[in-house]
Amino acid sequence: MKKRFIILSFITVMLVVVISAFVAKTNQKSTVVQLTNNCDTRDTVIETLLSSEIQKDVDAYYKPYFNTQLNTSPVSMSVLGIERAPSGYDVTLQVLPYLGAHNAVGEDKITINVTTDSIRTKEFKHVRSSNVPEWLKQYVIKWPPEG
Repeated sequence: MKKRFIILSFITVMLVVVISAFVAKTNQKSTVVQLTNNCDTRDTVIETLLSSEIQKDVDAYYKPYFNTQLNTSPVSMSVLGIERAPSGYDVTLQVLPYLGAHNAVGEDKITINVTTDSIRTKEFKHVRSSNVPEWLKQYVIKWPPEG
């Protein structure tokens, strides 16, 4: 519980710092490049801090389809947006779970609510399925999902 509180506090501080820097310096041309790098760093930090919740959601969704755990990492994620919610923030991410050496099996959109004392998934949506390479079919129970 204490670890989650520290992580959530860190996310909140990072969001406040990045947003403040962006608002204060948007008119300075040289700062825009720096802010882009800071946003990339911010996104990577967010993806890393939320990775255990994302992995749990991916495991739950893909369990009926694969006989092994799929991989996720910040490299296979993108922050699509961060919105203020009635309690905390809603972080929406695109995730490409993969098998082996980054062989994506699909694309998912996950919205996670982050507050000072909790991280919970609001929505998990499987957007599309990708073909599984022949050499990885040994891990398939049934694929792709119907519907």
